[in-house]
Amino acid sequence: MSDDTAEPKPNDVAEDLVAVANFSTVMEAELAKNRLEGIGIPAFVSNELAVGVMPYLGGAGGGIGLAVTRTNAEEARAFLAAPGDTDPSGT
Repeated sequence: MSDDTAEPKPNDVAEDLVAVANFSTVMEAELAKNRLEGIGIPAFVSNELAVGVMPYLGGAGGGIGLAVTRTNAEEARAFLAAPGDTDPSGT
């Protein structure tokens, strides 16, 4: 019996993630993640542990990545590109 309303499997979510930004420090990535989550866009930071422990690997590995789901990617990029703490919904 198939249930189309079932929760997505972790691999399904991971395959749907799109990188929207890269940062040099964990702090910058976490701040951007918090800004996105503040407007309701779930975000995920990658490479933070490797770069946090071995900072010299930051540039070699592409830095610290910030990813969102494919459906939120365009809004997330626009929000991160806007100066300050602007909310694209106008609220």
